[in-house]
Amino acid sequence: MAGITHGVLTGVLVTSGLAYLTARQFENNAGTIKREIGQCIDIAEHKQEAVPHVSNVRTYYSSSVVEGAKDLWNEEVIGAVNWWYGLKVGSRLMAAISDAFK
Repeated sequence: MAGITHGVLTGVLVTSGLAYLTARQFENNAGTIKREIGQCIDIAEHKQEAVPHVSNVRTYYSSSVVEGAKDLWNEEVIGAVNWWYGLKVGSRLMAAISDAFK
């Protein structure tokens, strides 16, 4: 009998939790939509006035040829070092030295 009660209470808890979270999401969406509609109404009412331009374009740093060459060189050096460490030569060499002195 306790299992049935726990199951019903768990079902009620999960269902009410999902209903609450759904209602909260609807409220958040309604607030966002209300703000967007308000901005659209403001734009429509003030369509004769000049709207200040707000740029959302990101500026990128353009590097010179020398900087590009340095970047490529650094990338090649990092790749070579990673390849060398990938060979695990150091650990093999240390193992050989430790075996020689046993």
